[in-house]
Amino acid sequence: MEVYHGTKISEDLRRVVDAHQAGKGYKTIYKEFELHQSAVRQTGNKKEIQDPAQEWSTNMDHHIKSIPPNAQCLMSCCPQKGTNWSIKILHQMLFELHNKEPTLDQAMLEFGKPEKYEYLKQQPSPRVLSSHLTYENIPKTFIEKKTKILLILRNPKDAVVSYYHFSNNNPVLPTFSSWDLFFKAFLSGDVIYGSYFDYALGWEKHIDDENILVLTFEDMKADLPAELRKISDFYGLNLTDEQIQKVEEKSTFKSMKENSGDTHGKLANVFFRKGEVGDWKSLFTEEQSKELDAEFEKYLAGTKLGEKINYPKYCTF
Repeated sequence: MEVYHGTKISEDLRRVVDAHQAGKGYKTIYKEFELHQSAVRQTGNKKEIQDPAQEWSTNMDHHIKSIPPNAQCLMSCCPQKGTNWSIKILHQMLFELHNKEPTLDQAMLEFGKPEKYEYLKQQPSPRVLSSHLTYENIPKTFIEKKTKILLILRNPKDAVVSYYHFSNNNPVLPTFSSWDLFFKAFLSGDVIYGSYFDYALGWEKHIDDENILVLTFEDMKADLPAELRKISDFYGLNLTDEQIQKVEEKSTFKSMKENSGDTHGKLANVFFRKGEVGDWKSLFTEEQSKELDAEFEKYLAGTKLGEKINYPKYCTF
């Protein structure tokens, strides 16, 4: 049985990669990713869930090597931690500096046709790229060349609630019949891109690397200008105070939501729901809160990344 399931997983992974290479889009990829997850559930081998990312990483590395790594702004965060917000910020910074129009459809490393890398090669630097990949699955070219990486974190309770709504409202993602079912899947890492805690622990090992800047969703909400200054300095953009102010005005949740029809079309309300800190209290029961508290204590308590998240402040029931 173990060999059979291993073979099944391999076949599903191949379909995922083929779909990615053929540019079939999110719908096909996610459907086939679900087949892979189903096999993972049968075998109980959660480690296998990272294999699609490893395949993507290998394929991407081939294309990315031809793009100067130091001419790129790479941003990484687990799903529903502020991906679109961070992409918007970086694009807006480049617009203020170079009048460079954004290429949102090209930003995510994991998706799109291989031809997109040829397109990116032709674009003036710096180029904005983003990913949900773990540190281990970031294409090696970025790591070897010490490309500067902005890592965005979000407290796990708000992250899971946001992820639940995003998954259920996005027509190309798996839907869950209840919050309770999604919560259990999240705790077990049985969601697309796997475990929140595995993702965090992978980056924890590199939190002090000089080419990695770690910010939190919560700090960005509390004092966006200060966090924008950190981003500008980290990438060597040297924005003026006036430019920082303009970026802030264009990058607030309110501004992005108002313009989301133009940037995200029919999926506008899927990508821009509330953007709040503390919304987890609308769904969590006290028992669920204690369950996640225990997971955080088990995996991230005492770590620098765990301290950065400031769990007691944002996750106390």
